[in-house]
Amino acid sequence: MTQKWRRHAACADMPLEIFFPETGNYNEARRICERCPVRTDCLDMALSFADDEYGMFGGLTPKQRGQIRWEKMWTR
Repeated sequence: MTQKWRRHAACADMPLEIFFPETGNYNEARRICERCPVRTDCLDMALSFADDEYGMFGGLTPKQRGQIRWEKMWTR
């Protein structure tokens, strides 16, 4: 799986702590993701993981991504 899109990510040069906050406050990460040109690619990658419980990806928290997975599972 190629991830060449990652070099265009708005977060490419940002500290990881922004996207994996100990406090669970994703506000700063959310603002960065909102302006990211590859947000959809990032979210697609994150949704392909079976059990990602941490971090902001594609503008969504782990809980939000879990909800999407759950909905997909029950709407098949």
